[in-house]
Amino acid sequence: MRDQLSEAIQNRLGSFIRYIQLTDIYLWICLHHGDSLKEALLLCADPRAHPVMVHCTHGKDRTGVLIAMLLHICGASRETIAAEYALSHSWGCSIEGRAAMLEALPEKFRAPIEPTDQFERWCSAPEDAIHNLWRRISRKFGSVDAYLDSIGINASTRARICAALTVPREELPTPAAA
Repeated sequence: MRDQLSEAIQNRLGSFIRYIQLTDIYLWICLHHGDSLKEALLLCADPRAHPVMVHCTHGKDRTGVLIAMLLHICGASRETIAAEYALSHSWGCSIEGRAAMLEALPEKFRAPIEPTDQFERWCSAPEDAIHNLWRRISRKFGSVDAYLDSIGINASTRARICAALTVPREELPTPAAA
């Protein structure tokens, strides 16, 4: 009986893995790992902790969500955030990127997923994944800022993060005259 139950669970997980989309994963990160996002965001708010290195296995999923939140907090437009995220596409779809993604999967799911279109989508970094995440967060919370409030990153903390990570425009060096 136990073996049958285990097999049934593995079959359902396998089916789930074949159909889940990047935005589903990113929303899951936000909804179920808000405490980890909060911890990383608070670290970024503390200039004494800088420099901060942000990375994950593939460099676009957990990292992508965190960096998207940081860029949002620092005032980047949604279009800029999505374009920055999409810069991960070339590496994600490279031989090395595919290998990193495959290695991150539980071994029992590697063989059925690797050569599929789904696997290719998981390795990619399309701008619409971030646009869709913003839409889904906004539907659920009202706005990205309201989501950040819900995990304990209020306006005051967002201002500290922005101050720690940006230079006021008037302090930026001016380009040399040509």
